[in-house]
Amino acid sequence: VPHWMAVTCRRTEDAFREREDYGACCCAIQNFMLCLWEGDVACKWSTGAVTRDERFYELLGVSPDDEMVVGLFSIGYPRIIPEQKRRPVGEILTELA
Repeated sequence: VPHWMAVTCRRTEDAFREREDYGACCCAIQNFMLCLWEGDVACKWSTGAVTRDERFYELLGVSPDDEMVVGLFSIGYPRIIPEQKRRPVGEILTELA
């Protein structure tokens, strides 16, 4: 993997604000990943156990009391891009009204 990237989000005492900030951070990450893919760069978002380990926070130089790790990302050019099979929208959309 050519590159690794960790993304963190500041913690706050206001639970609603912290959740809102986390959601905004996730949206920004998704947009970043879409931009990478547009340039034929692949990105995998991981939230495995390592992202919750205190030693990982030490490696990043941040405190788990002040920031939360949103994800660890492996970024690089894929060797193979699998063929995508899109299902018709009618198979996955349920209209409620």
